[in-house]
Amino acid sequence: MDDLCAEEDESMTFIAESFGIYIKRRPRIVAAIAFGCTTAVATHFAWYPDARTSGYIPVLTLAVGLCHALAGIITGRRLMDRTRTKTLFHSCLIGAGTSLLAMAFFTPPFALWISASNVRSEGIFSYLYLTLLIGLFSFVAIGWVLLLVSIWVGWMLYRVTTPEAES
Repeated sequence: MDDLCAEEDESMTFIAESFGIYIKRRPRIVAAIAFGCTTAVATHFAWYPDARTSGYIPVLTLAVGLCHALAGIITGRRLMDRTRTKTLFHSCLIGAGTSLLAMAFFTPPFALWISASNVRSEGIFSYLYLTLLIGLFSFVAIGWVLLLVSIWVGWMLYRVTTPEAES
């Protein structure tokens, strides 16, 4: 019986080590998948159940996930490099930075879409002001949740790549 438990522990350790090695070899791909999928799921469940699949809501949900995936591509290598990211706190800061970067990617096209379809702009300054307001209110509405999710993803990716990391 003890031999069976030992074999299971060894196989789980092998799987975890293999997964950790893949993450270290492809940090940008893994970060893009992790940040993109988790934030898209969080955004999906943030909508009212009736609104989740109606109108442009699925497009907005995918856009948020894609922006976080793009930001994850940019920050993934830094997040999983042990020489540059030494503590869990730094990994959480990189996760937060990833979410804020994604917000910076998402807000201007979203403001342009709103401006083109609903609001008549008076010039470039009204567009910039609209972009600023949309970014602010998007953060108040759901951005803070996505920030917390991204902090968690950064923390988890760091813990997986450095299992002996201190809490």
